[in-house]
Amino acid sequence: MWTFSVKNSLLKLKNYQDKIIVFASKDDPIVKFDEIEYMMKVLPNIDYRIFNNKGHFLQKDFIELINLIELLEK
Repeated sequence: MWTFSVKNSLLKLKNYQDKIIVFASKDDPIVKFDEIEYMMKVLPNIDYRIFNNKGHFLQKDFIELINLIELLEK
């Protein structure tokens, strides 16, 4: 299933970061959505951005990410 412990790894990361945003797509052929659902149960306070049709986020333009970066820079 996982090559590392999501719970332990992300809980440690949360000690060093105030804000964690996870982008996930329900049609990702590499990171299965049931793994994201598990993360959501283990770490419910992380900001999840869920998409239906972004695959593994290999598209040339990712306007949602650009908009978020611009928003966070303000």
